[in-house]
Amino acid sequence: PETLALMVLWKPPTIFWAVYKMVVPFVDKKTRGKIIMAYKQSDLTHAFDVDTLPKTLGGNAEDEEMLIRIQDLSRDDIDY
Repeated sequence: PETLALMVLWKPPTIFWAVYKMVVPFVDKKTRGKIIMAYKQSDLTHAFDVDTLPKTLGGNAEDEEMLIRIQDLSRDDIDY
């Protein structure tokens, strides 16, 4: 079953793009449309309202606590 709502890769290294191009033919078309590789703020505004994005990502929101760096992510942060 489809479980991916949206995947955003913010400024991924070039290798991600190369690997994605090789793997994408095997990914379901519906899932492909849910993957965004965002390199600039305007790429994010296609999926998010500027007022809900934190300032570090080019938005207007003050609440930086809404984001958790993947390095700091723990099992307690994830809803199963």
